[in-house]
Amino acid sequence: MGGERQYLLCLAAGKRLAFALDRVIEVTDLPPLTRIPRPVGAVEGFARLRGQTILVMDLRKRLGLVNPRQGEQVRVILCRPASAERKPVGIIVDAVAGVLTLGGEEAVAEVGGPEEPDGLIVGVIQQGGEQIFVADPTGLML
Repeated sequence: MGGERQYLLCLAAGKRLAFALDRVIEVTDLPPLTRIPRPVGAVEGFARLRGQTILVMDLRKRLGLVNPRQGEQVRVILCRPASAERKPVGIIVDAVAGVLTLGGEEAVAEVGGPEEPDGLIVGVIQQGGEQIFVADPTGLML
């Protein structure tokens, strides 16, 4: 039997997504952003967090959703990269909903296919009749 796995649950345009908690460095309010001209993909700009310049991406844009984020619950999730050579990345979400803990018997179904944004959605958790999409922050970088 496997151990427990924890995920940070967040919301983006009504979709429930989860990031592996061991990849999350911190959650913070949306800081002031330095915009860049003609950004690529989901890039929103750069922010200064804890003395570092961090690339900030918008999860809504990455999912192909164009409605603007709004509200006091908007947060930036600072995620650890998969590779030590890369810097952490900030991910803008509509809200953070908490932490989900899965026991060894609870499974994350792997997903893939042409309907998924390349490498962003890597699994699905079924909970209470709802789907929670497991996201890999590395998939934000196209």
